[in-house]
Amino acid sequence: MSVGRVTAGKSSLKLLICKDRRVSEVANHHADTLCLQCGLCCNGVLFADVKLKPADDPVRLTAGGLPVRGKGKNHCFAQPCTALQPDGKCCVYLDRPTMCRQFECGVLKEVLKGSLAQAEALRLIRRVQKLAARVTRLLEASGDQDAHRPLTKRYQSVMRQPIDLSAGDEAGDRRGELMLAVQQLMELVQQRFLRDDAAG
Repeated sequence: MSVGRVTAGKSSLKLLICKDRRVSEVANHHADTLCLQCGLCCNGVLFADVKLKPADDPVRLTAGGLPVRGKGKNHCFAQPCTALQPDGKCCVYLDRPTMCRQFECGVLKEVLKGSLAQAEALRLIRRVQKLAARVTRLLEASGDQDAHRPLTKRYQSVMRQPIDLSAGDEAGDRRGELMLAVQQLMELVQQRFLRDDAAG
């Protein structure tokens, strides 16, 4: 009898391990599909910078091409990330910082939880990408050409500049359009991508 229980226990353990592997494979598939088509956590839309954790080696990350700045225990690097490639892949993926390893956006969490279909998640990603592209075009039309800075910093720079009313209504209209586009983008980002409750 006890032998039968041990065998049953081993079978149950094998089933659990297999199930965990399948769940992990499904999670990796979703992450690969969504993350590679998204990049919002790396391209300066969601975050202005990434803070390093104690386990991260700033010297090694700098040698890998990340522009790490800071002193003592407080190090970070600015977004958009220099490791983000045009195909959505990270050129320091195996050595990426802890925050990059641990971060899961609200959309990915919903997909992994089963409360959001992958196709709908991709539609949300495309919607945010289109809004971000619109904001970028408006920033450029407003004189900010620095694509190496995060969107929020670029927006703040433009908003600090006075509007040239002598040039007619166009500059004021563009500023209003920019404000509305940023509001739409940030609302969607906060509601769906940066939600704290997406895991629960």
